[in-house]
Amino acid sequence: MSILIEAHRSDGTLIGRCDHLCYNGHGPRCKCICGGRNHGVGKNQAIRNNTLQAEQVALMIARKTDLEARVTRHVLDQQLELNLNP
Repeated sequence: MSILIEAHRSDGTLIGRCDHLCYNGHGPRCKCICGGRNHGVGKNQAIRNNTLQAEQVALMIARKTDLEARVTRHVLDQQLELNLNP
């Protein structure tokens, strides 16, 4: 049995997981932490799905971080300009 995704609260309590019961599942969708994305697709496809999602999340965070950095630089530039030209 392979656990592909597992999440815990800060106190160690299990929130949920995605394992063989999901990616090898048949019948109705499970209520797994993957949201059903991996249900019944097999282990290899589930790994590909998780890899793709992780890459998308990393890209989203990178874009958000870059946007926040650009906004912060712009605000600081504006403040500096106001301080230099009262």
